Amino acid sequence: MTRACTVKQTREGSKLNIGVHLSLGTKPGTSVAQAAGAGATCLQIFASSPGAWKAPLLHEDKTEQLRAAVAEHGMHPLVIHAIYLINLASPDPVLRRRSIQSLQAAMEAAAALGAMGVVTHLGSHSGRGFEAVAGTIASGLRQVIETAPDRVALILENNAGAGGLVGAQLEELAALIAFAGSSRRLLVALDTAHLCGAGWDLAADGEGERLVEAIRLTFGLDRLALIHANDSAAVCGSRRDRHAVVGEGHIGLAGFACLLAQGEIRRLPWILETPDLDPSRRDGEQWVSIRRLRALAADSSLASRPGSTPEAVPASTAPAPEDKLDTIDA
Repeated sequence: MTRACTVKQTREGSKLNIGVHLSLGTKPGTSVAQAAGAGATCLQIFASSPGAWKAPLLHEDKTEQLRAAVAEHGMHPLVIHAIYLINLASPDPVLRRRSIQSLQAAMEAAAALGAMGVVTHLGSHSGRGFEAVAGTIASGLRQVIETAPDRVALILENNAGAGGLVGAQLEELAALIAFAGSSRRLLVALDTAHLCGAGWDLAADGEGERLVEAIRLTFGLDRLALIHANDSAAVCGSRRDRHAVVGEGHIGLAGFACLLAQGEIRRLPWILETPDLDPSRRDGEQWVSIRRLRALAADSSLASRPGSTPEAVPASTAPAPEDKLDTIDA
């Protein structure tokens, strides 16, 4: 049974920067306005289809609509998520080259859209082990950073650890940043569902503090750029990546309360990639995760009751949809 964490930090719910990975559709301005109306204050998008080697095609009208809407609604930061095909660890030189070129194109798109950076997965060592591919990955990271527009960050995302994927351990992310030259534009995004899959029991007593200390001792808190706030449909330590609505997975409200108790994590943008963001959800079933995180952040009673555990939340009645997120070139 999961133990409750001890909450030590002061809670200021109104200051929590919660965002979403948004389906832009054909009218980016309308999509951004809807997300802002639901309580989002930052934003993540794909700049091209996540399952194809298609370069971003930034249509001028949509780009202007997006930039104007982001400015109007104060969505900061805006970040781009790279495509899912990236594998900087591949033994195939053609795949490595395409991965680097895709990231370079995404960095250019980020600059054009006014985004702070590009979030990317690193790829798989395919059974060869981290040490065998670390130099290859680092070389690719250096190439991307060296050719990228100024002030655009490359943000490395952790993963749950299945299939030889690199980055499940914080030490691996730290080593890659060091091997790549420790550029100040090499940052980290931590996905809570991936942390859970990799073995972090985020609702356990003291786990939030241990996570903060582990970050401090590896790549450093100054490199932690954002949180992907996703509950996990897979059990802790399963090495599986299955996102769930906040409060309906194996992290639960207790786990997110523990993370919110850590000032070093709470101060960051929290971007949701949860099933309830799908626009096909019925009224009342969309944007649930935003509402739950806002309620947790604003619950001052948690701060006054150390060790308290938020009540469990019943699962949504709607099934989790397939990923239908649109892109700027849709």
